[in-house]
This record gives sequence, structure tokens and C-alpha cells, in this order.
Amino acid sequence: MGRSIRFERKRDQKNKQPRKWPATLAVAFTLIFYVSFSSIGKYADTYPVLESGLFKLPSSSDSYAINFAMCGSGRRINCVVDGDTFYLDGHSIRVADIDTPETHQARCSYEANLGSRATRRFIELLNAGPFIVKSIPYRDEDQYGRKLRTVHRNNRSLGAILVAEGLARVWEGHRRSWCMNS
Repeated sequence: MGRSIRFERKRDQKNKQPRKWPATLAVAFTLIFYVSFSSIGKYADTYPVLESGLFKLPSSSDSYAINFAMCGSGRRINCVVDGDTFYLDGHSIRVADIDTPETHQARCSYEANLGSRATRRFIELLNAGPFIVKSIPYRDEDQYGRKLRTVHRNNRSLGAILVAEGLARVWEGHRRSWCMNS
């Protein structure tokens, strides 16, 4: 026998439409890519908190005017823990030039009361206007992972203000008791 010949049916030209999904998908990915990377530049000044690559930690040229409150149990973005610790854009900052009384693990009522006063006053100072956060030359972080920084307004340390008001003492490299009997 002979060879069989196959005949292909010609499709109806009306039903044969070009596929649009590859082009639509390419446009969608391009838009997502563009929006993602253009927003990084837009918000880099708002959230200067990531150390790796694209963002940075606060430096001496960064000025902040943010409304602070006491930290609660939720997410900590811009809030005050105690008289020498606060969160700035999600980073825990330890004010490096002072020591204030503890509020969470106070060893006596005097320390607890003075710590509460120092905390309230620190919130007032932070909220009083724009301030600058400066790194210190000899150490970046403490043992708890908090960034060691000093906080200044009009070339004056906010820590020095707390010291002058009797709510803190100059940091001496170690904690001392705030309780008279300890």
C-alpha cells in the first residue's frame, strides 16, 4: 500500500486570536518592579533604619521631629522605654552619655519614682522640637543590641539637661545603685 497523506484542517480565522497574557504579564511585572524601586528612594529618608545596603542608621546629619510617647506592649517604632532608652524608627537607642534610674526593675521606691520622672521629662525633651542623633566614637552597640547614641538640640545634649535637672547622672562606664541602702 501506499503512503497516507495527512491533511490539516484550516482553522477558522475568527477564532484564532493572538495570545495576550504574555504581554500583560510582562507589563504587570514591569509596573511592580518600577513601583517597588521608585518607592525605595521616596521613603529612604522616612525610614533610615536598615544598615545593610540601601538604608542607614541615624547619623549626625539626621534631624528628627517626631512625637514620642511611652512604649507599650505593641510594636515599638518611636517611643520611650525609660529615661535613657528610646526607639527611633524601630531601632532601640541607648542614650550613651547618661545613666537614669530604672523603671521596670527598680530596686527601691526612690529609684522607681526618680526613674518615672526622668522618663516623663525625656519624653518632653524629645517632643520639644527637632533633635539630632549622634554616634559615639568608641562603641556602636551595648550588650543588649541597643545603638549607643547621644541626642542633641541646639548643640546641647538632652542627656546633659537631664543631669542638670537631677534626673540622671553622667555615664561612667557602669551602673551604680540609685538606692541609698544598696
